[in-house]
Amino acid sequence: MKLNPIQACVSAASLFAHPSLSIFSVTIMIGFMASSAHAELASQAVPAQYKAGAYCSTDTKAVAPVIAKGTQNKAFVADVFCIRKQLQPYQSEHQPINTRFQAYKADAWLSYVAHERNEASLTKASRYALAEALSIVEALKTNQVDKLPLTADIPPTSGLQRPDLWASLLTIKQTPAFTPLVKTVADSEVKLIWAEAEFCEFGWRHSREHYSAADRWVATAELTALNTSGVDKQSFDALKTQYLARLKPLAATKNSKQSCRGAVLPYIEPPKVGMAEPSPQPLPPPVVPVASPIEVNTVFKPAIVG
Repeated sequence: MKLNPIQACVSAASLFAHPSLSIFSVTIMIGFMASSAHAELASQAVPAQYKAGAYCSTDTKAVAPVIAKGTQNKAFVADVFCIRKQLQPYQSEHQPINTRFQAYKADAWLSYVAHERNEASLTKASRYALAEALSIVEALKTNQVDKLPLTADIPPTSGLQRPDLWASLLTIKQTPAFTPLVKTVADSEVKLIWAEAEFCEFGWRHSREHYSAADRWVATAELTALNTSGVDKQSFDALKTQYLARLKPLAATKNSKQSCRGAVLPYIEPPKVGMAEPSPQPLPPPVVPVASPIEVNTVFKPAIVG
């Protein structure tokens, strides 16, 4: 099994739960698992095509939401509803972190698709979103989640207008806070791509609402991360600064569409944020054996031979 770099960090994070492994051992294992390959699109990893009417069982159709009269895409809306239902078991807390993240991200992609479909016909960006969602669903159903990148590239229908927000999200993924924030991170990544796609197609005014939402979500996530046990603020800020330096050259100047060509998001090697080696504990004082009172008071007497 081949892991991309950030997947390796998530896998390695679970190793710290085992007290029998030293920090040094885990560091070696992180280095072994991390590869130099950059992230790729999920649809390239596990391709899947939309099949109209293939996602709802009879029971699921009965609980599908009422679709307004005049809607020309009732079957499509029902399919999206049913696919989102199928994702719920994979979002359960007992699932591995990458499984949960991918399931939440697929749900966010489908939310994007549903919104676009309600406004008009699917755009190029929303068709990409649908392909990503279906790819993730296919991987989940066929136990191929390990093929999916934990951080996918920004698609060519979008761009990179907010490197500061991407730097925060990429940093959070390398901390223990990623586990409780997995849904927020997934939603924020899709919302950022959504906002940037709106900007690339319609301009700043049309995308402002989506950027505002992403701003709020990421700010809340970062604050939560910095207050999570095991996350060191200095290390977090240092890694975020490194990511920001790598991302800024990929971004266009403000209000410019020069970046509307997608981007390959960077990955920075460990050390893992917030996983500082514990301070050495003082050794307990040596135990000096104390003779029992019987031994102290006993006087040796030679035996008398009669």
